[in-house]
Amino acid sequence: MSVAESCEFGANRCKNSDTLVGPVRGKCCLCRLAPGNEDLGLERCYWIALTGSKQRTHPVLEHERALARMQKSWDAQQTRLKKDRGKKKVLQRAEAAEQVTGKHLNVTATKNSGRSNKDGDHVAAGFITLDTKFQSQRENPVVLLSELTKVRQDATRAKMSIGGLVLRNQHGVGVVVFDETDFARVLGYLTEKDS
Repeated sequence: MSVAESCEFGANRCKNSDTLVGPVRGKCCLCRLAPGNEDLGLERCYWIALTGSKQRTHPVLEHERALARMQKSWDAQQTRLKKDRGKKKVLQRAEAAEQVTGKHLNVTATKNSGRSNKDGDHVAAGFITLDTKFQSQRENPVVLLSELTKVRQDATRAKMSIGGLVLRNQHGVGVVVFDETDFARVLGYLTEKDS
């Protein structure tokens, strides 16, 4: 085995240095921290020999750890900067719109806001599925029939009789929209309840 030169700390602090254990048992020729071995793809053999020494780790290893921490911090910062703050704000306002619907209509929220089971956002009176749509750019809410059809299908999947939309505009004003056949069912339920 060829004798390699120890690194600056290996000569008298490393348990695996050729200086402390001899050239036969020493591992400096296999250590990537030894001079001349930096780019050979070898393992790190540095091991603290003296527990009382102030230098607990090799300076190269400390530097590598510091670079790894800096890179991790940099990556996290770049991820944060890539997020669209406007979109995040709209999502927060949409979530707040769902909560307002729950408070104003005295309804219960479905599991995971209706996304898991495709059953709408809220259940009202035990037989109505409601789905809140936050229209952040509109003064006057616009009804999309595709959304109304979807919430009616969600109501059927959830074994509810009626599906409706709660449309909330940019000022937080909400309106409830039903298909006319579903509205007739609501009126029928109310007349049955009164009689």
